[in-house]
Amino acid sequence: GEATIERDTLEWRKGFISEYPHWTSAQIAAESTSLAKNQPSTASRWAKDKKVFAIEFHGQKWFPRFQFQDGRPIPAVSQILKVFPEHAPGLELAYFFATPNANISGRRPVDILKEDPSRVVSLAQAFVHPSDVF
Repeated sequence: GEATIERDTLEWRKGFISEYPHWTSAQIAAESTSLAKNQPSTASRWAKDKKVFAIEFHGQKWFPRFQFQDGRPIPAVSQILKVFPEHAPGLELAYFFATPNANISGRRPVDILKEDPSRVVSLAQAFVHPSDVF
């Protein structure tokens, strides 16, 4: 029942956190060389503007590093995030990026994000709106 689903979600989240490096808000500010007085506000602003996403884990927001290049958000990530519903949780976004996809020969969208970002945008559209594909 629900306890099994909750446990599986927690196990999946733990696996995602351990497999993919993450940054905290403070680390994002440092990597982006932000000059803001409230440095964690950089990550909050980017998340609010749908440039990046975070997952909640143990009471903290963790931002997967794969969505950054040279300390800045990868532009395609913003396009991908805008495909998902406004209320989509970070966990759903993480699942999309980290799950093998038959449309790319079982690779994961995260595996091709930097080499073929437009393909990942298309995969997101098919993931969110599967009926539009046919």
